[in-house]
Amino acid sequence: MSTTSQTYFPSKPIHPGVSLADELDFLSLSITDVASRTGISKKHLSNIINGKASITSEVAIKLEKVTGTKASFWNSLSRNYQASLAMIEEQAHIEEEAVLENILPFKETYQELKKHGVVEDYAWVKNNFGNITQNLLNFFSVYSLKYIPNIQPVVFRRHEQKNINQNTIAAIIRLSERKAQSVQAEPFDKKALKTALSEIKSYSLLEPEEYFPKLEEKLRTLGIILVCVPGFKHTGLQGAAKWLDTDKAMVIVKSRGQEKDTAVTEDKFWFNLFHELGHLILHGKSEEFIDLDDEVDSKEEKEANAFANKQFMGGFELSDLQAYKSNQGSINADEAVKDLSKRFGIAPSIVAGQMSFLYQDKQDNVYAVLNGYKRKIQYTNCI
Repeated sequence: MSTTSQTYFPSKPIHPGVSLADELDFLSLSITDVASRTGISKKHLSNIINGKASITSEVAIKLEKVTGTKASFWNSLSRNYQASLAMIEEQAHIEEEAVLENILPFKETYQELKKHGVVEDYAWVKNNFGNITQNLLNFFSVYSLKYIPNIQPVVFRRHEQKNINQNTIAAIIRLSERKAQSVQAEPFDKKALKTALSEIKSYSLLEPEEYFPKLEEKLRTLGIILVCVPGFKHTGLQGAAKWLDTDKAMVIVKSRGQEKDTAVTEDKFWFNLFHELGHLILHGKSEEFIDLDDEVDSKEEKEANAFANKQFMGGFELSDLQAYKSNQGSINADEAVKDLSKRFGIAPSIVAGQMSFLYQDKQDNVYAVLNGYKRKIQYTNCI
């Protein structure tokens, strides 16, 4: 159920000077009397009473001696007044932020975040814009929506394609960071990661419900937090690699469709995983990589693709399929997939994915056979 509510803030807090004036009137004390007994100047006392100066801790102690009212009372009045002022200023700031032109670019992002329960379920109506804005600011940990590009510069610098929602990509990265920061991991060990690659890819021979937990556990021992994410509208996000600090890295991989009952193909999951691991091995710790559908522009992305290809079926070429030709001259795709799966120690679905990339004739029966091997998976333990 959507929520519609307004947060109330007092329009004008009462300055502690009002209470001081009432107290002095009750005690029949003048400003001159208080000044002569405390050493506080008459001008300063007048400024306090008129709301132009604050009651400091030092002044509160002196007032206690004269009025008999505890210093803690005056201090509390002062703190509450300052807090009320801050709340009013914050509300004014939120009202300035919560205009349609500022938050409209976040409409789809907010709807996506609601699906995952990380923001409150406010309906997208004008009366809720203030609360929606506050939720977004809290989620991204920023004072203003305009600062979001500052905390996710790679998203906004490199990904300006049509139909790509940069705000939602930034939200996915933020969600993933929040999860990763709560997970303990050993210090990153590049040498150990390289050694473990064969073991990691062998997990693909297991069932998905077995290999996902094993992947998460193994990568934690290597200083890497694996964050599996579902699909998000208008992002095209397939994976990302980011250093959380010098000894801890985060790898994001899409492992489910946009809805809970939708899946991704297993070969894409594994390729994207090794693509992101490639970034960690090949590229610097100051770099952050966010990989979208069919986006291979930079030298680093091409290197990460080549790394993943080599890890799975290094050296395999399209011409090697000739070894699987039948007497009739057609490729026996079934035999090729099963044989290559054993040879490279990886799941048949990954072999099929790699072969499909090489074998571009989509009208051929071989391509249809390969597609039949591409198992669909969906990991429910996503963010």
